[in-house]
Order: sequence, then structure tokens, then C-alpha cells
Amino acid sequence: MHTKRDGTQVVVSSPWSLQRDEHGQPAAVLETNTDISERKRARAAFEEVRDELAHISRVTMLGELSASIAHEMNQPLANITINAEATQQYLAEDPPKVNEARALVDSIVASVDRASNVIDRIRGSQKRPRPRRLRWISTK
Repeated sequence: MHTKRDGTQVVVSSPWSLQRDEHGQPAAVLETNTDISERKRARAAFEEVRDELAHISRVTMLGELSASIAHEMNQPLANITINAEATQQYLAEDPPKVNEARALVDSIVASVDRASNVIDRIRGSQKRPRPRRLRWISTK
């Protein structure tokens, strides 16, 4: 920080250069001051905008991921509901239609498996893969 003649403070870049005489002894120091206040303000504004953009990107990605998960889960859940209601109707008949109900229960189990696989894929995508160790073989 330097104070200008009018009393305002500015941020400066201040490289110094040592000049030597013919015997290698220090003779003078050359100091050059460059006002970088505006550059610092612009950099801070840029970083703020960059951070906001990163946040918006994360929120957008989360929304898209949520929509994708909801879509993947809705179909098996809808199948489970429809088949469970039909199974109840088959079993409520006199006499109960056991073979038809059994087929629907098998379909329910398949839908539960499908929903479970969706959840497993989501969990798996959140894990970092373990680094693989490679063995270096010299060709010399």
C-alpha cells in the first residue's frame, strides 16, 4: 500500500532493481511503482462472478439429476402400485385367482429389483474409484 500525494491509498506492485558499480558494489536501487488497485478490484469482482456461476452450475446440475432420478424411479414404482392393486382384486374374487395373482407378484418383485438397481447405480456414481497401481517395466 502506498499513499498518494492527495492522501488516497493505492495498492502498488513495486519491483526493485539493484544497480552495481564497476567493482560490483551496490550503487543505486531503482524502484518502479505501478498502481494495481483497479486490477485487484477487477480480480475480486471476477472471482465473485466465477463463484456465483459455479454455484448456479451446481444447482442446475442437481435439478437435472433430480429430474433424471425421479423419471427412473417413477416407472417401477407405478408398476408396483398397479400390479399390487390388481393382485388385491384377483385375491378378493371368489374363488381367488391365485395363478394370476402369482404372476403379478413376480412382476412386482421385478419392479422392486429395477428400482433397487437404479438406487445402486446412483450410489455407485457417487463413489470415487480406487486408484489403480500400475507396475512400471523398464524396456532397457
